[in-house]
Amino acid sequence: MRRLLLILLIFLIGVQGEVCAAPLYTLVDLGLFRTLPYTPEDYRDSTKSRDINSSGQVVGSAYHRLDCCNTTDTAFTWSASAGIQGLPDVEARRRHYANAINDQGVVVGYFGSTTGARAVLWDSTGAHDLGPGSAEDINNSGVVLFGDGRVLSGGVVTSVTGLTKTSRINELGQIIGSIAGDVSHGYLWDQGVLTAIGNPAWRNSGVTDLSDTGYVVGSYAYAYQLVCNCDFGDYTYHEVVSEVHAFSSRAGAWTDLGPGFAKAVNNRGEVVGVDWLSRQPVYFDPVLGPVPLHTLVSNLGALRSLTDVVGINDSGQIIGYGAVGLSGEYHAFVLTPVPLPGALPMLATAFIALVPYRRRARAALGAG
Repeated sequence: MRRLLLILLIFLIGVQGEVCAAPLYTLVDLGLFRTLPYTPEDYRDSTKSRDINSSGQVVGSAYHRLDCCNTTDTAFTWSASAGIQGLPDVEARRRHYANAINDQGVVVGYFGSTTGARAVLWDSTGAHDLGPGSAEDINNSGVVLFGDGRVLSGGVVTSVTGLTKTSRINELGQIIGSIAGDVSHGYLWDQGVLTAIGNPAWRNSGVTDLSDTGYVVGSYAYAYQLVCNCDFGDYTYHEVVSEVHAFSSRAGAWTDLGPGFAKAVNNRGEVVGVDWLSRQPVYFDPVLGPVPLHTLVSNLGALRSLTDVVGINDSGQIIGYGAVGLSGEYHAFVLTPVPLPGALPMLATAFIALVPYRRRARAALGAG
């Protein structure tokens, strides 16, 4: 009980630091987006978010089942003022996906053409085909990062030396990615210099997000165990990963965030992701470790559960998607922190909800 009271105290007093204790949130359900008439199969329709900018604009893709055998995907944007809006197609009736949005509201992603994936950029003038591949990110300078290590800047395409797969670019032009055949580390590219992220002793790790202030987050294999191939009669053993931990790295130093997978980080160093065992979305609190996000939300509304989180902006808004019922329908959501003193009435609810979770976690550790 003393430990639980300490947790409550941390909630109360830990909200003013650069990286504050886990806040409480209100949830906005983005709902569904349909471009075609309703059909009886619509119970499987879904929206999933991919990125959020500093103004709280969200991008993602909406899945719509037309009938038993035909579906479509539409890229969308969402804002609190305009709601959910579809982005124009490059090619009619093709699948379109939005991956990222910068602070100017310019969106990048890709669409499926008859010749394969093609990168696309959406701005105030419409949709623009950028050629083969997928546009994974865009910074506020308008530099577009492709997933295969190419960069588009000022109409000129160049390659990021050394990286074969790339996912994020920040305002400094730093890029994170990986090298084909190298599973030991993710890498940071900075003005032509490649740096392995994390502990040099790691054998299996990767990076997932990068902030403008130099935070890099990812996950690494924390523990291994030997497993016998006895079922196949050879009675040999091979090593498998038995636990994964999230980490945050900055300026050459790294911090273990506890069991789980880090998905996103903002400029303040706040990190969100999913738990290692439960796969539930979590906020990686610097004191408490992974805190289940559903315990910090006042009302899930129509959502049965939170399924995944994919982004967090500098205001602390978190995006992801959650399950509606058991039919396979998912809705994108936005979590917005509740400032004190508005959060105080919610603390008791979050505190009580956290108790059984921590008891189950202790029981699981004891059983192991």
